[in-house]
Amino acid sequence: MMKKLLLMSTLLLTTLMVNAQVKVTPKMEKGMKKTYVVEATTSITSQKPVTLTSETLYEVIDETADGYILDIVMTDLKTNADPNDMMGRIFGLSTEMMKDAHTIYATDKNGKVTKLLNYDEVKAKVETGVDKLLDALPLSEGILTKDALKKQIMSNITEEALLQGAQTNTSPFVLNGKTIKTGTQDEFVNAQGMKMKRTYTANADGTIQTTSTMNLSKEELKKMVIDQVEKLMPGQAEMIKQNIDMVMNSGMVKMEMKENATYTLTADGWVNDITSELTSETMGTKTTAKTKVRLKQ
Repeated sequence: MMKKLLLMSTLLLTTLMVNAQVKVTPKMEKGMKKTYVVEATTSITSQKPVTLTSETLYEVIDETADGYILDIVMTDLKTNADPNDMMGRIFGLSTEMMKDAHTIYATDKNGKVTKLLNYDEVKAKVETGVDKLLDALPLSEGILTKDALKKQIMSNITEEALLQGAQTNTSPFVLNGKTIKTGTQDEFVNAQGMKMKRTYTANADGTIQTTSTMNLSKEELKKMVIDQVEKLMPGQAEMIKQNIDMVMNSGMVKMEMKENATYTLTADGWVNDITSELTSETMGTKTTAKTKVRLKQ
């Protein structure tokens, strides 16, 4: 009898876990404010880990017939990067340039981001900040010039990239508007600019887990390699283009990427916390990025 009850309990629990479904629709109203603290630690082969800690304020500034308008601004940023460590300082640039830059987003009624409303303003402010930051870096006129680094940084400040940022695994908006059950899949472009396929698991305790893997065809990988060379080493671009098949077949361009994340939600549907870990290997360089996001208020 006990064995039968145990079996029935196990089957019931399994059924609940399989059928668990979560609709994420955070409560929003004009004047609502949420502050998130993000701690991101990146470790690159043979380099000292660099941690960036930031605070970002999310404010609902208006309600429309279609949804809501939100003002998002990074209000604080700290890093443990050694001022004398060039790679650490360059790594922090991509985050530091967004400090104090207000981005105004429109969402639908479910809180899903649909449009960036002040792109030109954001781009101008970021570009001014990038110029100031780069002027403070003692870059040589070798392979990695200031112009090449600026071009690389600003390539991530397109309207499309800023919208895609709301769909990355560490964004408090990533789940908004989704009805999630175990096995649900979607595609997105992560913070590294890589196309990923994401699979969701909805747990019976209300937490949501995701597993994301790289989703690039061979032709897309070729294009990515060429694009990166054109940005960082324009003088080598033509040679790489002419020999791209040989380069790809040689195994020199090995790219692997995997990202896992776990989410918990508050009673009003906003993300309470996120833990995420990304691991990648590109041409022999291994990178691990661990990110913790938590709601401060």
